[in-house]
Amino acid sequence: YPELAAAAASALLSQRSAVEACVNAGLLVEGAEIDAVTLASWSFVHGISALVVSGQMPMGPDAVEMLLDHIGNYLLFGVLKQAPPAAS
Repeated sequence: YPELAAAAASALLSQRSAVEACVNAGLLVEGAEIDAVTLASWSFVHGISALVVSGQMPMGPDAVEMLLDHIGNYLLFGVLKQAPPAAS
C-alpha cells in the first residue's frame, strides 16, 4: 500500500517538525532527543487512533478527548513524583 506508506511518512515528518520546533523554541528539557520524543508522541497518537478506529476504547468513544488530555500530560510531564536516578 504505497499511499498508506506515504501518508505514514508524511505524518511522522510532520510530528518530527513539530517536536523540532518545540526544541528550538526552548519548550522541552535540555538534551531532549528529537527522534525519541517524536517516536514517543507519534506512538501516543497512533495508539489512541487505533483504539478509537477499532472500537476498543475501554472508556468508550466519548472519553477520547479526556484521555488525550490526561495521557498527553503524562507524556509531557511524566507521572513520577521525582525524577529517577541518573544512569551511570
